[in-house]
Amino acid sequence: MGVGGWDVIEWSKKLVGEAVDHDYQNNVVTGDNDWNLIVKPAPGYEHIAAGNEGGNVECEIRTAIDSNSTANAQFGELMHRTVTVWGVWTKDVSHDHKKEIHPLELLMCDFGYVSTFTKLAKVMVMSDHSPNFMIIPPRPHLPGAKANVHARFSFAFPPTPHDDCPPEWSYQSEKNLADSRSYWVTGDHGRFSLHGQVASGTGDNHGYYRAHLRLGCDTSREPSYIGLLRPGRMAEYCALGLDPGSFFSIVKGKFGEGLPLRRMRTYVRNGQRLWAGTFDQTNRGAYMRWYMSWNDFATRYRALQKSMNLVDVETHIDEGGARHWTAVWEEKVGDDGFVLGDIQTVARMQEKWGLPLVILKSYVDSGTRKFFGVFRETGVPTEVLLALSWNDLLNLHNDPNRAIAQIEPYMEGGRRLWAALVQRRPNDVTLTWWPNVSQFGNEVQRLIGYYGLRLSDFAVCRGWR
Repeated sequence: MGVGGWDVIEWSKKLVGEAVDHDYQNNVVTGDNDWNLIVKPAPGYEHIAAGNEGGNVECEIRTAIDSNSTANAQFGELMHRTVTVWGVWTKDVSHDHKKEIHPLELLMCDFGYVSTFTKLAKVMVMSDHSPNFMIIPPRPHLPGAKANVHARFSFAFPPTPHDDCPPEWSYQSEKNLADSRSYWVTGDHGRFSLHGQVASGTGDNHGYYRAHLRLGCDTSREPSYIGLLRPGRMAEYCALGLDPGSFFSIVKGKFGEGLPLRRMRTYVRNGQRLWAGTFDQTNRGAYMRWYMSWNDFATRYRALQKSMNLVDVETHIDEGGARHWTAVWEEKVGDDGFVLGDIQTVARMQEKWGLPLVILKSYVDSGTRKFFGVFRETGVPTEVLLALSWNDLLNLHNDPNRAIAQIEPYMEGGRRLWAALVQRRPNDVTLTWWPNVSQFGNEVQRLIGYYGLRLSDFAVCRGWR
């Protein structure tokens, strides 16, 4: 309540901080039916509360809904969470010129993860419903009251598990008394934002908008499997489309049988992380660690560098965007090294070291395309080809004098592209593609059993072209 009125400091002010308390000012004599959210400013926003007792800022709004229960429900769930508010920054003349956000016009809160790849956010856009003048309690016109609030806002989607998982969002709940509202999505490389725009409107039964939003990604599409097979009589085993517990249980068992993991891929289907891999008899010692941090991986690599070679590596993100690394090593046959960066960095290091590239993996981190390359002195010289379409890959496969050693799918500008490591030698590679894991597994077993081939590399992606 402001008997003496308000002095405007700034008509549109942003405040970020922790919601620490709230109340509904509905006292019969002194109340004005304002919803009041009390915010402790975050570092960098303390000046908004300068001179206020306790260092907090009251963010007040009289909405079109004069309801204690509604106010408690909408502000109560914000307690001890970080909120972002916009509104008129004022000094309450009748209360020692304490600084307020009054009226509060836009409120946002990111509640964080509610499942592995989905989070919940809340937005409120409100027009102050205060009358021009109140007699009980006495209160002059509030600056900014009855304004048609035009607000724009955005929330970041959680990082997608793959660059071919499109973002998706939905309303968990919505109360729409606004004149208009619209939403749209922007972004690329697995990093997306949901944008919104609301015109609140004014007057009875207008001027209030509230939405709880679910932001995630679509992992429902069945991924395709693409395999490269070469002649070989070594014992081999494939494990495809298994949950982590089942897959790593097989890994342990096969290591004990002398069939270490040679190639691996991980992906997400219907929100569930799955793994696939091939196992070969090598007659060399092998070692594996999974779900490492980058620092753990780098430390492990340095510890093993004198005695073992890095055979394969796979990286993925899980809840909270935490990135994990899984790697396989085998008994050393020659010096190796790795590089992480853009493809130009990989090329520069290959030129500097003069070693063949034997592994190339790609992933997106915070919206940036990265490549992980492994070089080994005993490797067969390779040529790196990028930005191949599916037809380019098929044409390359039909070249009798070049053999594809490894494939790596990735998305760029909404298009499926391929990277390939190519060796200049007679082409003895068979390429097979199937739209699901069961068909791919059956075909691979047929090719192994009838033609004596072995699965030398494979990829998993949603859409091959």
